[in-house]
Amino acid sequence: MGSGVAQCAALAADQVILIDTEAAQLQNARDQIRQDLRMQRLFKL
Repeated sequence: MGSGVAQCAALAADQVILIDTEAAQLQNARDQIRQDLRMQRLFKL
């Protein structure tokens, strides 16, 4: 699943585990989710 789907599932209080064969891609997904959550808090979406 993409990071957006993982983020939506996490926001719905589901437990989410990110898995990728490339460590860099996994880190990119984590970073993207963090950035999106910060923006949501900033704009209170």
